[in-house]
Amino acid sequence: MNRFSYLRGLIKSRFVVVLAAAVVVSAGSYGIGLAAGSQRTPGHVRVCVDHGVVVAPRADGKCRRGSRMIEIAIRGERGATGPAGPAGPAGETGPAGEPGEAGEPGPAGPAGPKGDKGEPGTVGPAGPVGPTGPMGATGPIGPAGPKGETGAQGPQGPIGPIGPIGPIGPMGPMGPEGPPGTAALFGTNTSLAQPGHGGDCTLGEVWLTAGGRGSAMPARGQIFPINQWQALFSLLGTDYGGNGQTTFALPDLREEAPNGLTYVICIEGIYPAPD
Repeated sequence: MNRFSYLRGLIKSRFVVVLAAAVVVSAGSYGIGLAAGSQRTPGHVRVCVDHGVVVAPRADGKCRRGSRMIEIAIRGERGATGPAGPAGPAGETGPAGEPGEAGEPGPAGPAGPKGDKGEPGTVGPAGPVGPTGPMGATGPIGPAGPKGETGAQGPQGPIGPIGPIGPIGPMGPMGPEGPPGTAALFGTNTSLAQPGHGGDCTLGEVWLTAGGRGSAMPARGQIFPINQWQALFSLLGTDYGGNGQTTFALPDLREEAPNGLTYVICIEGIYPAPD
């Protein structure tokens, strides 16, 4: 291996630089000098060689007479990464130092003067009403309070529709004969006819019948419920009895009838129209 080959191998394996290393060979020993080269391509440098020795080029970058310029590759191949060395043991933690003594508290400074009271701020707008919470559990029933006073009676309710006429009850037993009196034309053996139905009549009309069954209701002062006989009540009112709230009465015409006759009154018929 000549000196030039040795230099080229040395540069390829040891150095990656832009400046070339010039090796001066003298008396069997090696001297190193810097030769300024002009880099042509990345990883290469131009140097001058004179009889196998690398010499520095001139200031203008050209080789001296008798030497020639060569291009040397100075970037060698990258070697494989070596294995990582083992981690060294962790050092022991040193002991914690003793805490220093707490210093004495300094004296409290004087209180500053009280500031003036600021003006009250304006009231902010009311926030939105939150959602209704769930209904709580029913509490126990409290003791009954004292009984209140009876309230005033409410207004009378509407009169209900007239109900059907009930069946006529059986005639009671004949009473004992009274003492003989003076002869009279009215009130003896009257109102003996049974109620019945005949032709159309006008509500409230009264007439005499001599038969054992009349064509209307005998006028004996009977008590009727208002809610079942509203139309008849509107004509008679309480002129012949009743409390006017739940009941009213028919006129009692037994003593006014001629002997042996019966006054009957129309309770179901045509309502009289005003003139």
